[in-house]
Amino acid sequence: MDKKWAEHYRKQMCFGKAVICVIVTIWLGVTGFELFKNNGISKKWYFFMIVTLGVEIAFGLWKRSQDKKIQSVLYEECDPFRFKEIYEYFRTKTKKARVKNIYNIQISIALFMQGYEDSAYELINQIDFSDLPSRFELNYYDFMRMYFSCKNDERQLAKIKAVFEKKLSKANTMERKLIIQQMKYMDLQVAIHRKEYEIYDKLIGECSSEMNRMLQKVSIYMLMAKAEFGRGNVDKAKEYCQFVLQHGNRTYYVKNAQELLDIINGKEVEECIEKPVEWEVNQIYKEKPDLKFFDSRKKYRRKQRMMYLLWMVLGYSVGFIIYGTIGLKVYQDLSEMDILFLGNRAIFGLQVALLGGFLIAGILNGVYLFLSVISKMSLAIKIVMIVFTIPLFLLIGLISLIPYCIYQIVMIVKEREKKK
Repeated sequence: MDKKWAEHYRKQMCFGKAVICVIVTIWLGVTGFELFKNNGISKKWYFFMIVTLGVEIAFGLWKRSQDKKIQSVLYEECDPFRFKEIYEYFRTKTKKARVKNIYNIQISIALFMQGYEDSAYELINQIDFSDLPSRFELNYYDFMRMYFSCKNDERQLAKIKAVFEKKLSKANTMERKLIIQQMKYMDLQVAIHRKEYEIYDKLIGECSSEMNRMLQKVSIYMLMAKAEFGRGNVDKAKEYCQFVLQHGNRTYYVKNAQELLDIINGKEVEECIEKPVEWEVNQIYKEKPDLKFFDSRKKYRRKQRMMYLLWMVLGYSVGFIIYGTIGLKVYQDLSEMDILFLGNRAIFGLQVALLGGFLIAGILNGVYLFLSVISKMSLAIKIVMIVFTIPLFLLIGLISLIPYCIYQIVMIVKEREKKK
């Protein structure tokens, strides 16, 4: 898997998105035609709906499987060089700064795993995380954990741990699991550096059992090799180093394992022993992670509010057009039956269109609120919520549509005033 594969994958992605757009367009066209001609829905509409959903689900599953293949290059094959090449290709092919930043996160991790930790640190600090979803904050602090562990800077690690503890209160189930895992791993690294082997013995079993991917296993075996060497268990240290050499492929862990073996086999310890980092005044690495992104989310929140309003306007417009067309058709049919209405045809159609637009926008609002509520719940609770509470949320969406839109507009204006 390399640049050629990435190029082929990108072409398949573009083709798949184009096919979905065509199918959705056909489905919307059939929907409008059925509503205008027959004042209802026929079997054709259900057929196109099933096809549309099936293609969308199939494309999503395929994309997920391809993304796993890309991630496996680093996390299973332990090859950061090929991993970096793939994401560098993706970065050159996108024009959106936001997407480039997401790719730069992956490239930073690849650089770190190659052994260029300082270059990786510089790159990740150039990324504008304020325009990315909040989940990427965890990627940033996880990288800082790796970086300052590599530098043996316990003061910065303590700050990062404080960030993780703060994020725990608002984390969803998956994030919470990852944060706790990273905190344990951080404590384990500090314990090895301080040679506090009682703490190491308590944590090593839990940490090693949670490391399921090969890159994680290689990293934990490298830590175990250092710990056993510090204890004087040379044979165990050699065994763990051999595991790293066998499975570490092209990661920097292989170099570290080889250096440790050289020490064990008689090389002067002073030449390879790790020392705590001592910062110089002019070094970029003096920057502190602190709570860098906890108070800089205004740009992203404002963008999300504007996207919400855009979707409401779009939903209202679609409902207005569809139900307006139905209203005109219904008026015509009932007029032929000599049923009289107050007002003319245009007024009747406008009234139906206004109500139809409100209905569609209200449904979209209900779906938005529903997804916001269940996003941080476990899978089992999500299923229960989907089965039993969707009608309730649709009703809430209709009732809260206008107040919630007003709230979003007010917040956009306030955030804009603060920005000025």
